[in-house]
Amino acid sequence: MTAPSIVSVQSAPLVTTNTDVYTVPAGRRAKVHILVSMQSGGDITIRIKKGGAHTSADYLTYNWTLSANTPAQFPDTGVAVLLTSADVVVIYSTVADTVIFVNGYEDDIPT
Repeated sequence: MTAPSIVSVQSAPLVTTNTDVYTVPAGRRAKVHILVSMQSGGDITIRIKKGGAHTSADYLTYNWTLSANTPAQFPDTGVAVLLTSADVVVIYSTVADTVIFVNGYEDDIPT
């Protein structure tokens, strides 16, 4: 059994393109918080999804509007997002200057 490890990933997604940010390694699970920061003057619309298949059912949020120069945590309740082996956190942004942070921990899936 591998010891739990910290997840700390930062990515600047491509504009209007689904960008993989973090993938849970095989045999592991993760509990993460997602922070999105918009670093320019206009509002943006983002989409966040999880899952390896990239289907519409995998969206955690779709067309979420984020105000200019404002960081926001998803979900805004502070609850962590639970991921399992091979799940992928993907972001889509309508403009440049968007940064996503995925922070938390991962550990082995109990057998």
